Amino acid sequence: MGRIGIKSGLVRASGSTPPPDPGTGQLLENFNGTIRYNSEGGMLFDAFTSEDDGSSAAIVSNSLRLYGSPDPGCSIYMHFFPITSSFYPFPEGYAQYYLRSGTWDPANNRLSFLVRCDTAQSWDSNGSDNIQFGTYVKNHADPNDMEQGRHFYHLFDINMYANKWMKCWVNAHPQHEREHTGEEPGNEPTMPTVGYMDGLSRFYWDPQNSGLEESIWDFDDFYFSKVLSEPDDKVATVSALYTGTRYEIAWNGPRNTSYTYDVRYKTTTMKVAGFTTGTLAGTMANPGDTYTGCLIQTGLMAESSVGMYMAIRVQGETNFTEVYIPYLMAPGNSGD
Repeated sequence: MGRIGIKSGLVRASGSTPPPDPGTGQLLENFNGTIRYNSEGGMLFDAFTSEDDGSSAAIVSNSLRLYGSPDPGCSIYMHFFPITSSFYPFPEGYAQYYLRSGTWDPANNRLSFLVRCDTAQSWDSNGSDNIQFGTYVKNHADPNDMEQGRHFYHLFDINMYANKWMKCWVNAHPQHEREHTGEEPGNEPTMPTVGYMDGLSRFYWDPQNSGLEESIWDFDDFYFSKVLSEPDDKVATVSALYTGTRYEIAWNGPRNTSYTYDVRYKTTTMKVAGFTTGTLAGTMANPGDTYTGCLIQTGLMAESSVGMYMAIRVQGETNFTEVYIPYLMAPGNSGD
């Protein structure tokens, strides 16, 4: 696969302007250095072969690459696996322990990362998921170190364009908790016991589409951060990219409640000048049942040489979610 950009630490592509600083972020992993292992001898980020036997992982061009299983119905299952000799004690069994740079903020409410695949995939217009991002969250004082924590799912319903980097933002609002079928988890479902990101131990990326045997996946630029004054209870599990012909953003609304959303875009942030200063890309209602996925595209347009901001707001409300898509988005130029 050809790379879209050149990775060089955290330097942005020429002409790309950074978003306003939402707070100090922390780098979990950019695969631009020594490969890290858990205390059991496995790669900290790896292929989980018990799920998709025959898949494998390696560091290629300073990104994590997973090679899909050839077995029928299988592809890849990428997981972050901080297991220790005593399983998942605090802090060694938690994601925060493995920061490459930065000081952990217990109030973090975002985990962002880049992903691409060599095989195109289509979203479900009914709002069902085609990617599951699973998380395990546990109280720091949990005496049972063998437990990974409460198991949640962030359900991505997205288009993937072959060999195009997409950025994903997982916030503290999952779409499902295991053994709680059909229920709305809400934002920060583990509070007041522990903050969602503060208690994060293991997590994984698990494609659900068929036809992905022997597909190749790349991951990079995993960052934690804190973003304030955005409606995470109504806008969650966001992804965005430039497709090659237009910009596209996908997100999840809550279960069992319907909202109508407007999406706007602009080459400068709307957090300063206001949501309505952006150009309207479209309007969409979330399904309002147990499905939650939404997706809006702009019209056909060239990629902006200074990047693009895209914002999502519930009609009639003030706060909105805004993300930044850098020009020629790629590892080292992810907007973090």
